[in-house]
Amino acid sequence: MDNCTSDKTVSKHDIDIMFSVLINIVNVVSIAYNIPQMYHTYKRKSTNDISPIFLHARFWCSILWTIYCIYYHLWYVLVSWITTGASSIFMLYYMHVYPRLQTKKALMDVEKYNDESTVMVLEVNIHIPTQ
Repeated sequence: MDNCTSDKTVSKHDIDIMFSVLINIVNVVSIAYNIPQMYHTYKRKSTNDISPIFLHARFWCSILWTIYCIYYHLWYVLVSWITTGASSIFMLYYMHVYPRLQTKKALMDVEKYNDESTVMVLEVNIHIPTQ
């Protein structure tokens, strides 16, 4: 009966390999899960469906985790937090910068038309039925 049981111990080297494989899988997932939201944000040019508090917290956490990972030389974990930070910056751009650029562009277009003395006339015909 003693032959049926095996005394297998897992070495530190085996654990290191398992965690290396795991962290690489996590990094791929970390990159992959950000892509749909970034695509959605880019396509709509809007972040109205994302909480500003969530996005700002996510950004600042990624910075703090990045500093921590650099300090402790956690290079594999660093990849995940840099990915999170980059996607947060991308979405923060569409939350804060892009709308201002669009407003500025619209104002410049209006000024351009005013400078060219272009007059736009809007004709409205209203028909009120009589009884």
